[in-house]
Amino acid sequence: MTVIQIGSFAMLTKWFNLGISIFLSLILIWFWLTFYKKDLRKVIFDIISGNVILGLFIWKASLTIFEPKLIIDSPLSLLYFTGGSKGLVIAILFVYIITFFQLRKKVISISEILFIAITCSFATVGLYNVMSGLLLIVNNLYHLLLGFTALFILGWLLLRWRTISIKNIFTTLIIFSFYQMIIALMTGRGFLIIENGFSIGVIIVSLFLWDRDDEME
Repeated sequence: MTVIQIGSFAMLTKWFNLGISIFLSLILIWFWLTFYKKDLRKVIFDIISGNVILGLFIWKASLTIFEPKLIIDSPLSLLYFTGGSKGLVIAILFVYIITFFQLRKKVISISEILFIAITCSFATVGLYNVMSGLLLIVNNLYHLLLGFTALFILGWLLLRWRTISIKNIFTTLIIFSFYQMIIALMTGRGFLIIENGFSIGVIIVSLFLWDRDDEME
């Protein structure tokens, strides 16, 4: 695996890409809130950024679930390792769920919460995959196709944000999830990868909520 070396500290390139992508996505959300939700900008941003940081700690701590023997043998492993892709999924689910309920308490509509979530998600996915396609030495085509498509959708969402409906949001998620699985197969990544499992989960949830606009306003 490609590694980035900073002094005596080494980090997998994919996790470096993820960190940069999340940071840039938070900046994007900050600017969007500045223009369109300035009265609640600080409250919303503090909730999102705080939960992202908490999610990073959960990702690190998930190592105790997936590699308990490693932690018992070397407790300092928590400083250098994470829970990997599985732990990342747990952290992502936590961040989305806790952020949703906290934002709802601030009297923010569900459509606005979903828009913020999907915008941040496509920004992160797009930037991460474009960076991975350029910096990693494997699966370049997969990352570039997924990344540039996600950034294209992000641009469309930002241009349409005033008129986009909850149904549009879930439709977009369903189409993109199927697209991700198709290019995974076409580029030789196969079907049994964690991204496909995540996409299947997104499709199931989106189909369940797809026609519930009235209930979710």
